[in-house]
Amino acid sequence: MSIWIRKITNNESENFLKLGKDIWDLRDLYKLFESWVTKEGPNLNAREGWIADIGFSPRAGACGGGPILTPEIMKICVEKNISIYLSEYDDREENV
Repeated sequence: MSIWIRKITNNESENFLKLGKDIWDLRDLYKLFESWVTKEGPNLNAREGWIADIGFSPRAGACGGGPILTPEIMKICVEKNISIYLSEYDDREENV
């Protein structure tokens, strides 16, 4: 999947930026998000609302673990009014 960064204007969201096209692994997607929000987050207008929609596929056989939302990343998200959506998609053929 990917990460869609959306901007909320007049209670409507619009696509702003796409990160990680065709990446389905949550850990890899989160690394992209963490890098983007660290570099670009401070430049966002906090009066606007923002959504980071992280679309991922569950790992086969997963039984725990995953990326950590650090206080530093959470602080930027709160200060810049960024909501995080975790959108799980099951793309494995046996479940289609």
